[in-house]
Amino acid sequence: MGGGLHGPAAEAFLTHHAELARRRIEDLDEDRPLHQAHLRWRRWSDRMRGAMQALILVGALAAVAVAGGWLWRAHSAHGLLVEAMSIPPARPADSYASNWGDDITLEIPETGVSVPMTAITTPGSRPGAAAALNGAPYACSLIG
Repeated sequence: MGGGLHGPAAEAFLTHHAELARRRIEDLDEDRPLHQAHLRWRRWSDRMRGAMQALILVGALAAVAVAGGWLWRAHSAHGLLVEAMSIPPARPADSYASNWGDDITLEIPETGVSVPMTAITTPGSRPGAAAALNGAPYACSLIG
């Protein structure tokens, strides 16, 4: 038993492993374009992720700045300004009468019920007054 690799078994072993190494190198050469494309894609993805994070950071900083400005303005405010406003004059009640004629009906959607307004209001009643329909009280008003 001398120490070393000699003989046909050692030669076969080395030949087999040389063939395996050659095949592995060929596989790596074939996979190189795919691997490079994957690395390009990862680089682009990492850049986009970094840009998105930077955009979110800028947005958060802007929101904090706006909120800080509002808080500072609220802190330094020393009064309340109340301005006068105008409203249109009240419309006389008799101007609602006979605006649309006598063919006004009350329609209840999705039920198919249509009731003429003459059945709801009683003679002499004004819009907005409570009336009775089949003994049940109803409040009717015409908005013009």
